[in-house]
Amino acid sequence: MAQYELNLRDYWHVVRKQRRTVLLMVFLVALSSLALSELLRPTPMYEATASVKYDRSSTLAGFFVETMSYSYTDDVASQTEVVRSYPVIEAAAKAAGLIPATVSSDAIRNNPNLLKIVLDLQRRVKAEREGNTNIIRIRVTAAESRQAEQLANGVMEAYREENTRNRNRQVEEGKAFIEAQLTVVKARLDQAEQGLEQFKKTEGVVEISDEAKAALTELTRAEAELEKVRRTLEEIDEQAGQLQRGDNLGHATGSSRIFTEEAAAQVFMLNTKLMDLQQERDTLLISYLPEHPAVIELNNKIQVVRGEMIRELQSKRETYQIRNEQLAARFAELKRQYYSVPEKALRLARLEREVKVNSDIYALLETKHQEALIRGAEKIVEVTQLQPAFASPLPVNVPNTLLNMFIGAIIGCLLGLMIGFVQESFDTSLGTIEDVESFLGLPVLGVLPHAGDDVTSHASQMGATGSTKSSVRPWFAGWFGRGRQSKFAERAGRGRSAADLSLLYAPKSALAESYRSLRTNVLFTSLGKPLQVVQLTSVAIGEGKTSVIVNLAVSMAQAGKRVLVIDADLRRPAIHQVFGIDKSPGLTELLLGTKTAQQVCRSLPDLLMGRFKVEEIMAFPGIDKLNIVTSGFLPPNPSECLNSARLDDLMREFRQQYDLILIDTPPILPVADSIILGRKADGTLLVYEVGDIPRVALRRAKLVLEQAQVKVLGIVLNNMRAEIAMDQYHFDYHYPYFAAGTAAEPVHQPAQVNGSPARK
Repeated sequence: MAQYELNLRDYWHVVRKQRRTVLLMVFLVALSSLALSELLRPTPMYEATASVKYDRSSTLAGFFVETMSYSYTDDVASQTEVVRSYPVIEAAAKAAGLIPATVSSDAIRNNPNLLKIVLDLQRRVKAEREGNTNIIRIRVTAAESRQAEQLANGVMEAYREENTRNRNRQVEEGKAFIEAQLTVVKARLDQAEQGLEQFKKTEGVVEISDEAKAALTELTRAEAELEKVRRTLEEIDEQAGQLQRGDNLGHATGSSRIFTEEAAAQVFMLNTKLMDLQQERDTLLISYLPEHPAVIELNNKIQVVRGEMIRELQSKRETYQIRNEQLAARFAELKRQYYSVPEKALRLARLEREVKVNSDIYALLETKHQEALIRGAEKIVEVTQLQPAFASPLPVNVPNTLLNMFIGAIIGCLLGLMIGFVQESFDTSLGTIEDVESFLGLPVLGVLPHAGDDVTSHASQMGATGSTKSSVRPWFAGWFGRGRQSKFAERAGRGRSAADLSLLYAPKSALAESYRSLRTNVLFTSLGKPLQVVQLTSVAIGEGKTSVIVNLAVSMAQAGKRVLVIDADLRRPAIHQVFGIDKSPGLTELLLGTKTAQQVCRSLPDLLMGRFKVEEIMAFPGIDKLNIVTSGFLPPNPSECLNSARLDDLMREFRQQYDLILIDTPPILPVADSIILGRKADGTLLVYEVGDIPRVALRRAKLVLEQAQVKVLGIVLNNMRAEIAMDQYHFDYHYPYFAAGTAAEPVHQPAQVNGSPARK
């Protein structure tokens, strides 16, 4: 690769040069993406979505204060985990018929097959919050569309039932507490009534004065208040003890729910918060271990709430303890004050008071029991169905083939660019005139562009015969190597192309003009000392030296010079194929003395007997000044034949007969024929195919010629392409090929590089 500072335009030229690699990688990666999409196509899975609305409700004062409801959207994230909790999924599996409905939860946990069904369903259930709202979307995937719909609706109903059951648990516990108290109070009331009835039967009618009745009433009221305070203290002690017994937070069963008749908002708010935290923790413990950070965080919150409740209850107990002491002192004072009341009257008053107190308590409990029944019938509903699930006709895991191919094409493009730039960095060939001249110290005498569409079009207009494919490298050759041997074999096996005789078949093309420029440069080179014998050689096989020597010879002949072309490549001769004449007799027979120079030199009549037609020869004046000596038969020792004294005699003879002798020789590096013939020539032209031969090989060829004291006239750059030549040779040819006044119009022919017309 040329050693100069690159700009954006240079990068673009590199991309153009490596475009086949890029296109190949794009095609291969895109095709691989398509194949993988089809081969790895998953089993179709269908998804159904149901939506529910969650409104958080909390009771602030139990059964004795009207319910105040307020919503928490912050708890929706926790509810999404509740949707995927084990109890909900288990109930949904039973509702869908995946598990028999009669099997208990313990039996399911102990059965690996049934447990696997529940856990598999849990993995296929997704719950997510809709934005910042309190709406939860439940998504379920299944192998069948109807099954996905059934499971999504089943999970939604199971979640609603689980939420309703948990939120109404306090109501059920309160009802159970009231029912237990009703039994106790009923027994005390029955006992008090039996005692009063027995007293009346035994003592008969007892008269009590109004003063005694007032005293007894005051005493009874004080005793009732004292009893109420003592019962409240007992309730507070029970609540605090229940909280303290639940301090072991490491177990899922450490739930401390309390119930009280006292309408204390602060205690009930803390109690509700405690229940919610414990419910959330129990839900997490289904899926996580107690050591999980989320569980530990909830345990810490529960501990804080318990501490606040215990402190609140202790403060409340201190207040009631002071009141209890005050009521006890007042009750004792009333007893001493009214001690003078008759004993029978006092006993009767006490019995009536006990009956009245128990009767009032029983009536109150009956009222509360009815309220509890009403609350239980109403139920607290926090989850509302918004949209049921529907069967989806299309699976959700269908691979997007077009998107995969598009992504694959992008990846292939990037990979192709990377490979292209890597190849370019390892390219040691020379690509510009400046590179060649500075590297070798030799002038560039000619620049021959790639034979593109202009040569083909001109050749078709002139009626050229022969294949035009062999001069152009196959479009895929660059992907699998340089293809030098295959290119040479193609030329040798199929005949030559129109590009080999572009001056005849495409005289107005850019390639033909390049040969005329080469002719002019060669003639100017010989101004000081006339050049009569010029050797054309190359570094390696297939660089186009035969095409160069043939067109240069035609150009010299058209300039009026007597030209002789000698095919001295006794290993792979090709000049006879270009002109369509026989290979023998030729140079080999001439060197062996079996033929004379007049017998082996081919002229215009021989060309007419070959591939050329009379009208083609007549269209190009000067072709009669061209003579050709073919290679002849291929000897077993080409180097010894060329190094013979007979060749020196022939060269002296030819110098007297011709103005210019052009010798086509084998490549320099493979064999020594070019070195032998270079000593006999006045100068050597080195043909170099741009971008195809490493610079080291080119320098080695020059050193070999210089060591043999062969004069190198200059370099001919062949097959120059736009992507290789960078900014070289973007020009137009605009020559009037016909004289003024003739019928033909001037031809405006753009020079083409790589088959593309160059811009002005």
